[in-house]
Amino acid sequence: PDFKAMADLVAAILRGGLGPGGPDSHDDGAILIFLPGHAEIDRALAQLRWHAGVGEQRAWLLPLHGQMPTQRQRLVFKAAPQGLRKVVLATNIAETSITIDDVTHVIDSGQVKESRYDPRSRMGVLATCFVSQASAQQRAGRAGRVRPGVCWRLLQRTFFDQLPEYTLCEMRRTALEELVLQLRLLESGVDPGEVLRRAPQPPSPESLAAALRTLVQIGALGPKDEG
Repeated sequence: PDFKAMADLVAAILRGGLGPGGPDSHDDGAILIFLPGHAEIDRALAQLRWHAGVGEQRAWLLPLHGQMPTQRQRLVFKAAPQGLRKVVLATNIAETSITIDDVTHVIDSGQVKESRYDPRSRMGVLATCFVSQASAQQRAGRAGRVRPGVCWRLLQRTFFDQLPEYTLCEMRRTALEELVLQLRLLESGVDPGEVLRRAPQPPSPESLAAALRTLVQIGALGPKDEG
C-alpha cells in the first residue's frame, strides 16, 4: 500500500471539506482504513502518528485485526474522545464480521492476505493479493451505515476495472488433501477426484493432481485413485 498517500488523505479528511455532504457539511464520523495484514497496520499507524496533519493530537488511532484480544477489538465501537477523530485501521475482519456504525469514510488499499497453495512447490503461503470487485464493494458499504458515507480507493480506476469480479472460492486456492480425504470418508467407493472435477467452481487440475499424488505417496489412497 501507498502509506504516504493514505496518510495524506486522512489529513485532508481531518481538515474538512471532503465529507459525503460536500465541502460545507459537518463531518465528524469515523475513518475506516482497510489494509492487508497487521504488519501493514503497524506501518500505517507509525505513518499517521508522525504525519503533521494527523498525529495523536487529532486522531484516535485504533488497530483492528484477528490476532488482537477481544477487549481491544471492542474499542472500535466506542465514541472518540473529545476533540479527536476515530481512525480504525483494519484487515478484512471489518469487511463482513464487524460493523462500526459511525464510519463515514472508508479508505481501501485494495489488498488482502489470502491463503494460497502452489501445487508445484506443494506449499501453502499467506500471500498479499488484490481484492475482487465484490469485496471492494463490500468494503465501500462499510461507510454510511447510519448516515451518508464515502469510499476512497487507493487504486487507479483502470486497474480496479481489471480486478476479478468475485473472490476465488477456498477450494481453488488452498491445499486439497484434507478435502479429498473427507470425501473418501463419506463414502468408501466415491472417487474424490471426480467429485471435485464436477464442482460448480472446480479446483485447478494441477492442484487436484498434486493432492492425489501426495495422498497416494503417503498411503492414504490407493494407486488407482491418482487417476
